[in-house]
Amino acid sequence: MATASSSQAVFGFYDLASNHHFAISLDNKSDTVELTEDYGPRSSLVVSKYIRVSLTRDIFNMIESVVKLEFNKRLKAEHQSPGAFNKKGVTYIDRMLGKELATLMFAVEHVTGSGSIDAVRDIDNICKNWLNLDTCNRWWYYSQASAFGSAGQYDKDSNIRKGIYLMLSARPKQAQ
Repeated sequence: MATASSSQAVFGFYDLASNHHFAISLDNKSDTVELTEDYGPRSSLVVSKYIRVSLTRDIFNMIESVVKLEFNKRLKAEHQSPGAFNKKGVTYIDRMLGKELATLMFAVEHVTGSGSIDAVRDIDNICKNWLNLDTCNRWWYYSQASAFGSAGQYDKDSNIRKGIYLMLSARPKQAQ
């Protein structure tokens, strides 16, 4: 059984050989960040790996700390080691955490002008609203986007993904 080594970054996932998982790939040459879903070698699917979403590094940097804090809080509650994102290369992610990350990335992929005030405000709203969602809601949004996308492949222009952006970018309600 192949496992993620201690030198590889992981968020709650360690068995590379057999299990369904997600992976964040940071490509320094093209300055892109891709989230891939890998169903593993035991998958009955013809294609077992799908690129679910791709972001610029600038946009990913704006959500990275929020994701890391949220996932590590949850991993700690499960008595697992904290995770971190590799600055280059691949970070392996548990399949359920990967679905939640994909939902967040689906929303921020529609933000334009990564350095603009509007983009910063949109991403801040998206992160706050994502954090306010229950995990089962994050999973549900992911399943809807996957089910209604183009055969599971990267489909930025699907209406469901645009809807996730519109929902999560709305100004969060103020605490009363």
